[in-house]
Amino acid sequence: MSASPCPLSPRPSAGRLDIALTMRSGRAPAQKQALCRRIAELAQEYAGTEPRNVFITLPENESADWSFGHGVAQYIDG
Repeated sequence: MSASPCPLSPRPSAGRLDIALTMRSGRAPAQKQALCRRIAELAQEYAGTEPRNVFITLPENESADWSFGHGVAQYIDG
């Protein structure tokens, strides 16, 4: 038997879905947990993806980390 690629989750099947949702920092752990749970529910409902196959990362950052085009960090430069 081979080890799971992630010790915190069961081994995914071929229908794995990876989601990276970048957001501003400040959300409580309970909010993140609820968001992950809901994303997994919707993936199953709309795409038939088993919740065990939904892998989600929630990287956080600050306003200064964003650029909305033209090589300008608008929150810094105004």
